[in-house]
Amino acid sequence: MKSDLLKKLTSKYVLIKILVLFFISYIYLYRSYNNTERPYVTGDGFEYILMTEAYCNHFSPDIRLSDVLSFKEKFSKVHSWNDFYKKGVIDDLIIFMQNSKKEFMETNKWLFFNRNGKCHSYHFSFYSLVNLPVYVFAKHYGPLTPFYITNAILVIITCLIILFLAPFSFNQQVLLALCFCFSSCFWYLKWQHAEVLAACLVTTGMLLYFRKNYYWSIFILALANTQSDGLACGKRVRMPTSNLLAR
Repeated sequence: MKSDLLKKLTSKYVLIKILVLFFISYIYLYRSYNNTERPYVTGDGFEYILMTEAYCNHFSPDIRLSDVLSFKEKFSKVHSWNDFYKKGVIDDLIIFMQNSKKEFMETNKWLFFNRNGKCHSYHFSFYSLVNLPVYVFAKHYGPLTPFYITNAILVIITCLIILFLAPFSFNQQVLLALCFCFSSCFWYLKWQHAEVLAACLVTTGMLLYFRKNYYWSIFILALANTQSDGLACGKRVRMPTSNLLAR
């Protein structure tokens, strides 16, 4: 039995898959660690960044003035704050939170106060929570790079699932992994947004569906839907009801 397992692990197909995974990992990790580019916060990235900072400071998604100030401090340790093209967004937010009456639904357009006087983002915080482990352990890189590393890890894990768990032929597994590697995820790697997370979860959820792991498929797709409401309509999966009820 051990010899059979050893033969499977050392077969040329498995070795090729490992090489493909190593190639994908190298590309993504190299790009995520490469900080030669100008620090750039994309779109609604400030919301996800500040929610991650909030989780890091008090493990709750409500954004406090202390979270905004600690983000500014961490950013300034690795980048020049005066050269940061969106410094005005944070400086204005600090003034807003210092002068706010914390009334229900008082807003600065991308944050609002709830009935308890806590400040929240309009986006759900699941992606920020996913990013938290890397954010804590890679804090010396500043508050932006951990998002790139998290996105890279998500893509690598998804490619691992494609290569070793997808119920397809060897050629199809390798081709699908390479296509996913150079999909839009490659260009969204340095976005502090949930696009890469959603793509990875949808791909994993559909692969689980093809493997007939229906409950896990529903669960993974539901997690993806927390960051993209459109998935509820656009990514509907019709499960075989008789099979589900029989379990």
